[in-house]
Amino acid sequence: MIRIADMPRLSRRTLLAGGLAAIALPALAQSSMIGNPEAYAGGRLRARIIPGFHPPEPERLTRPLGLEARDAFLFIPASLDLSQPVPLVLALHGAGQAAADLLGQIDREASRAGVVVVSVSSRASTWDLSAGPVGPDAAFIDQALQTVFDQVAIDPKRLAVLGMSDGASYALSTGMVNGDLFTDVIAFAPVRFVAPTSQGQPRFYVSSGRRDMGTSYANQRNMVRQLEGFGYPVRHHAHGGGHIVDRDGLRESLTRFVAGGVAP
Repeated sequence: MIRIADMPRLSRRTLLAGGLAAIALPALAQSSMIGNPEAYAGGRLRARIIPGFHPPEPERLTRPLGLEARDAFLFIPASLDLSQPVPLVLALHGAGQAAADLLGQIDREASRAGVVVVSVSSRASTWDLSAGPVGPDAAFIDQALQTVFDQVAIDPKRLAVLGMSDGASYALSTGMVNGDLFTDVIAFAPVRFVAPTSQGQPRFYVSSGRRDMGTSYANQRNMVRQLEGFGYPVRHHAHGGGHIVDRDGLRESLTRFVAGGVAP
């Protein structure tokens, strides 16, 4: 298992050779297992985009998915052209928050960039990352993703997971475990990452505040170096603020994501 937070730099090859991360993964279970916490011991998501799927055009408003009391919210920009598959961002909030809190911080830039957002609430007050992105949190994320995939035609080449603070930690971890599903991982002020396995080669964007009092800038910079050492493409955006979703970083990261990782 990969556990990273202020540790010596190791190569991804070294970790793989040492058995700390594994590329060989079991086959996906049947889709009926989606949402069952017992099916997510390794954090592997089962939700998948159906090629060529074109559902009826959904309502263009922010609405809960209606999955549980502590729910997920779907945001579709009013001006977005849904005649072709569109980019999707999975958004994960910080500790003590819920889906609507982070969505309220990013919906304007998401609308400008032309991306659909599904913002998901953790099962408890924050994301449980003690054993990686596994169990009930992963199960609910998977359920929310599949619900959106069944309602909106999503571009499989532009699917990002974005998070803030604890949500950024969960986003980094989920992106490593499910890099064959997510093309991009966007993390604002992450604290750590814990990945039972690694898969695929997603692009990473990490935004760090030099005055961050929630987690040190040095720790975030070290995580960036670790990701680079594993062979991932990483863009590190450093700013002068604190433990925040930096507006400039949000705009740049979404622009890069929509463009397929190309700098604006």
